[in-house]
Order: sequence, then C-alpha cells, then structure tokens
Amino acid sequence: MYSPPRIEERAPGRYIGMYMEMSLMEDQTGQLWRLFMPRRHEIQYRSNTDVVSLQLYPKGYFSEFDPSRAFVKWALAEVGYGNVSAEKGEKEERGGGIPEGMEVFEMQGGLYAVFAHRGSDPAIFDHIYGEWLVASDFELDDRPHFEVLDVQYRHSDPDAEEEIWIPVRVKF
Repeated sequence: MYSPPRIEERAPGRYIGMYMEMSLMEDQTGQLWRLFMPRRHEIQYRSNTDVVSLQLYPKGYFSEFDPSRAFVKWALAEVGYGNVSAEKGEKEERGGGIPEGMEVFEMQGGLYAVFAHRGSDPAIFDHIYGEWLVASDFELDDRPHFEVLDVQYRHSDPDAEEEIWIPVRVKF
C-alpha cells in the first residue's frame, strides 16, 4: 500500500517561522498555520516556495508515548545561510529578513527516511512507526521530524502531496 522510503543524508539548514507548544490531545496545528501562512511572504531570502511543518519531540517521546505529552511544532520557510543572521540583534544590520514575531530555526543535518505521501490519511504514521521502522535496518534518531509541503498544499485535499522526513540512524 505504501511505497518504501528513500534514505537521504540532509545537509544542515536555516529556516524562519513560528512555533507553538502542543500535544496530540491539544493539537493547535491549524492555529499555527493560520498565523504563519498569511505572513510567509514577509520572509526574505527564501530558498524555495515550499513550507515545512516541523516537530521537536522530547527525548523518549516515542518509547514512552503519551498523547498528552507536549512537543514543539514549527511552521517554517527555508532561507539561504548567507542571508539571514541567527542573532536577533543583527537583523537590522542585514536589512531585515526576520519578520516581527518570527524566529530562526537552525536544523542540523543527518540521515532521514523520506516518505512520499499523497492525501491526508494519518495512517501513514502508523505504517512508518509501527511497521516500516520496526522491520527496517534503522531506528529513530533524536532530531526534528518534519514534512515538506508545496505552497499549494491543502490538508483536506485527497490529492495533496508531501514528503515526510523521519530522522533515522543505522541500528547497531
């Protein structure tokens, strides 16, 4: 039913966006994206037109799974490294780049399993964590999980396409 992922080494990247703390039981994803999307055009030096939905889970989140446990979710756009300083005090010296109310997120590089997905069925995550990961030569790594979404992406569209990036490392 699901295609196997490609395994890709991703370089570090710099992003600008907004974040909220939430849990699966108190999901505020819609609110976060309603705040971010109308303002994404304010981000200067974008690398592309995609947007990124990124989750920062605390250590042990998946081994001690609790849907009420909090994590941080970001709505982001990638920017070029040489154009935007990570230091807020430097943004005026560089002519802008970090809109008011937004933050810089520095993503470290690493190995990812990348799943191409069409539609909005959340069962893909059951497949990834409950089937593919268990049977693979990989285990979860403690880095951000994220989805790359085309700017035209609509969550409820059955033809919506996204890439789901799961941080992995080789099992020992």
